[in-house]
Amino acid sequence: MRKQACRVFGGIRSEECERVFTYGQDGKPLFVQSPNDSPAFVRHVMDTLTRRLGKEGFHYLLEAGRLGEEPG
Repeated sequence: MRKQACRVFGGIRSEECERVFTYGQDGKPLFVQSPNDSPAFVRHVMDTLTRRLGKEGFHYLLEAGRLGEEPG
């Protein structure tokens, strides 16, 4: 993951930033499904988050009816 972040942020040094950014919701990661996300992609993301963080380790917001079944 660090290698991927370096591609985006390049030589930016986090310690030089004066602002604090908070991501996620209530201290947990948050996945919000995009209208362009395929059902297969959403299942992949949900499976990955569940495997790595457990069922209660993240929040998510899914479009109703897009998967045809409840996640994980």
